[in-house]
Amino acid sequence: MRRLLYVLVLLAALLLGAEVALTFLSQWGMGRALSAQYGLPQDTEVRINSFPFLVSVMRNHLGEVRFYWNGILIFRKGFDEKHMAYEGEAILRDVGLSMSAVIRGKLEIESISSAKITVSLNMEDIAAFLDEGGRETGSDDVTVAREADAGEDNYQVKVLDENHICLYPSKPSTLNLDEKPSDEAKDEGSGICLEISGLPLDGFLKTASLDGKKLILQLGVPLWFGYLDSSISN
Repeated sequence: MRRLLYVLVLLAALLLGAEVALTFLSQWGMGRALSAQYGLPQDTEVRINSFPFLVSVMRNHLGEVRFYWNGILIFRKGFDEKHMAYEGEAILRDVGLSMSAVIRGKLEIESISSAKITVSLNMEDIAAFLDEGGRETGSDDVTVAREADAGEDNYQVKVLDENHICLYPSKPSTLNLDEKPSDEAKDEGSGICLEISGLPLDGFLKTASLDGKKLILQLGVPLWFGYLDSSISN
């Protein structure tokens, strides 16, 4: 009986070791593939959440894959241009793919039930860029209110098209500094519109929002539309 218990403990330890080793190897291979096939940085962090992983490998199906990376976006307003650092995150769910290809450093995706790709930037950097452009051009409408507090209290943001966003700053002279622009005022003429290039994964802008002092951009990725169960990524 004691020998059987030892055998079971040893078997469980071997399975756990194989689970950990194969998960690590797959995450490493997927990081290489994301760099080689999709142009993400080589230090992209990959996390696979699919337990038990050995069963997932046999089924060629992963419950969830998340990856994180840092990159640079280029913001333009008129002739002004600035490179800004961002943090990227992608969440893929119900991913069907060839695990043997992943271990070799190649992604062969068959299906994805949902994909959410976001990049976040420091709103204070953007506010400083707008304020800097306003001082250089002498334009009053670009002056920002309370640069140190740049964030959702000072701006509203919307996506204009696949690579432009418009920001709507509160005016320094406004008595109620928390007052935000009305929907009627939200057009290209009243907002400060910025062109963004260098979006990762050949993506395009879907939504934009403010979370404290972070500007959050959600992207659509045409490269993955063919894999999705529906053409809309959540």
